[in-house]
Amino acid sequence: MKDIIFKYDPVQKCFDLDLDNIVGDSLESKIGMLLFTDAKCEDYELPQFEQSKKGFWADAYDKTNLGSKLWLLKRAKKTNNILNDVNAYCNQALQPLVNEKIVSKIEIESHFEKKAIVISITVYSNQGNIDLINYNLGDNNGLQNSNIQRIS
Repeated sequence: MKDIIFKYDPVQKCFDLDLDNIVGDSLESKIGMLLFTDAKCEDYELPQFEQSKKGFWADAYDKTNLGSKLWLLKRAKKTNNILNDVNAYCNQALQPLVNEKIVSKIEIESHFEKKAIVISITVYSNQGNIDLINYNLGDNNGLQNSNIQRIS
């Protein structure tokens, strides 16, 4: 299925339309949208000093709760426990790709690189391809850059 393609713009530090390829079948676009759209949280998950439970506007129509809860970690202390949360939030956000059989399997790993959190996502396609996507969240958990490479 063809979709509108979004690509990360490191200058603007946001996802934007890929004007060179407006419509296509981009796994990177799907993953970026799922990870960096703020999923709605429950009252008990809301960090101190945060008032909005956020959420994706389209969830009001189909109750799927798309997006991730990575935004909850913006002010969290950088400990090894935060990496467990990063992995859990990414797995939860990307599960629809597996459920809808867009990919066969996804593996998530995260680690610290200086003060930044780096998320490495290995994506196994149904056709046998394996892609590695890396997202560098920077020192304030805002996306700094991303890259994708085909392993096989």
